[in-house]
Amino acid sequence: MNGNAIWCHIFILILVELGKTKLTANGNSEGFMQANNEVRYIVDGVPFTRAPSIHKDFHSSTGVRIQIPKLVDGRTAYKQSTQLRFDPDVLDFQQRHLGFPHHERVTVHNMNNNKTIYMSSISGSSTQFHSSFFEHKIIQPNGNTTFSVVFLGQEVGHMQSHLFIHTSEGSFKYKVKGSSVFSPYRLRPMVGIHIPLNSTFSPLLSIYNPHSTAIQFIEVYSSGVDFHLKLPNSETDGPLSIWEIPPYHSKPIVRIHFLASSHRNHSAYIRFRQRDSDEVLVMPLQLEVSSQPGLYAEEDMVDFGLGGSLDPPTQYSLRVFNSGRKNIKIENIVIVPASKAVTVKFEPVKVPPYLTTSLEVALITLDWQSAFETKLLGGKILIKGKQGSTKLMVPFMVQVLEGGLNYNTSITQFCSEMSWDVPRPFVVTNMFTLPIAIINVMLHPDAEPYFLVENLTAIVLAPQQSAMLFLISTRRTAQQSQLKLETNLWLHTNISKVVVPLLSYNGRLTLNLPHGMNSTLELGTVASGGKKEIYFSVTNNNPISLELKKWETNLKWASVQLLGVMEANQSGVLYEHSLFGIVNMTLLHPGHSAVFKLLFLAPIKEILMAGEVFIHSKFEKMVISTRLAVAHGGLEILPESIDLGNCFPVSSAWHGADLNSLPKLILLSH
Repeated sequence: MNGNAIWCHIFILILVELGKTKLTANGNSEGFMQANNEVRYIVDGVPFTRAPSIHKDFHSSTGVRIQIPKLVDGRTAYKQSTQLRFDPDVLDFQQRHLGFPHHERVTVHNMNNNKTIYMSSISGSSTQFHSSFFEHKIIQPNGNTTFSVVFLGQEVGHMQSHLFIHTSEGSFKYKVKGSSVFSPYRLRPMVGIHIPLNSTFSPLLSIYNPHSTAIQFIEVYSSGVDFHLKLPNSETDGPLSIWEIPPYHSKPIVRIHFLASSHRNHSAYIRFRQRDSDEVLVMPLQLEVSSQPGLYAEEDMVDFGLGGSLDPPTQYSLRVFNSGRKNIKIENIVIVPASKAVTVKFEPVKVPPYLTTSLEVALITLDWQSAFETKLLGGKILIKGKQGSTKLMVPFMVQVLEGGLNYNTSITQFCSEMSWDVPRPFVVTNMFTLPIAIINVMLHPDAEPYFLVENLTAIVLAPQQSAMLFLISTRRTAQQSQLKLETNLWLHTNISKVVVPLLSYNGRLTLNLPHGMNSTLELGTVASGGKKEIYFSVTNNNPISLELKKWETNLKWASVQLLGVMEANQSGVLYEHSLFGIVNMTLLHPGHSAVFKLLFLAPIKEILMAGEVFIHSKFEKMVISTRLAVAHGGLEILPESIDLGNCFPVSSAWHGADLNSLPKLILLSH
């Protein structure tokens, strides 16, 4: 790069003892450590302390003894605030976005006409409410002082707690409350994270731009000396464009690097500052390093993100690793609270120790429609071992809006048996209850050599509005190769990234015949006047469902019957005893088989016969050759019944049987 290039840097705000060097952005003093208290500037210019919840007996600098609350029946006794009046009576922060610290000022009035009150400290048990120091620590009779409180939510939902005001007249409780909603920047707090000792934690933080114009971040701070920040490419500096986010796009901004070298809790705040904006984003970070061996999740949370109620289900691969020295068997995985919106595909599995890579133990599926109907916001995934013991807990979160994008799925389905030359218009309808901006479309890398997107139009659609976004067609390479491909393209919107299946297939069905038959239905020799039936199936190995339109045969004295459709292996569906669970339908879903029965009623005369069975579907007319011989006579099996007696488990038993053809030899078929 030339000397005129603009560079951005990651600045680490290190909290050190007062008097030592402070590293700050642009030389501005942003933080300090005072007298063993944990102090942070969550909001510019206002120092906040989070004091411990255990109150120690100590004296003020003026020599006045500070009273501490007494224990009554094991509970801490706090005084009624007759000496002090708080304005407001209860501090309500209302509804606030995650990642946005909001502060309010509280005034404390001394209601005594004759007595001076000495203010000592403020403590609390919640990590979501932070208080400052008192503006004045001595309140004269009928006087007042102030302090500030910051609410920085760590999870979606309502939160309330108490601050404890310690004074020379005793300790007083002050109620604070607030609600957190999802951040428009889609930045979530990273709290409750557990990692094993001597491991590394290196998440990549991305931020979404909810505005119609680009935003530029210029500084990123970390308040924790143990958390090192790097750019997404793992460098420590780079061009300022790395932190420029286009409208309605998500972009990685910073990577956190943490080495779990000590067994204790670690916490920090990551702060993001924008150019030409007063908005400051703050992300709490809380991490516990454990020396206990066991299961740990690859991701600290299953974040399904933002989606619409009409979106197709989303799947998430749940992966874990084992830090211990022995195998850990997972017996069950439970969703709490139980919800029809979240399903788990899981089989008991043993997780080996010392995994270099994580192991997939379950596939979690979210149904957006059910999540919207049940107002699901999140929950927990409990991984259980023997006797129901919980081995690991992984939280999950989801945000659902009513509606979605409606489009014709057949537009992105290409059959190689049909003409692909004409570009197809891709039209969408906004079924959301709010306007949606469609910004871009991207092909999956697997699809780029074979498909072409043209005439893309970025547009804002009002509710119920439809528009053509682009034309999609196939390249010559796909037309010449009889391409079979299951991939997708992505529609980038201001709400989410919509996955559109992009399919190429031949539309043909796969024929499954009884063992020993290649391409012809061999009925063998049939006794004159008798009957013979044989089973066969066709399987849909295409990525789309196919309708069976007609089935017939030109073989005289024969008929073909569709028994139904079932999901089964290709050989197991060819026997009558294996038809349990078969469904009477003509729609053949991917991976399903349709089972047919060919029935032949033999004439009285001897004859050699041949014919065909025809299976008609949308894209083909399958032709199956058949042949047989009709002969006089029958088949006799002796003895008529076979008794194998008592058999020991896993042992083998056998009994002979004689098959005699009368009056002439009959060819036996499988």
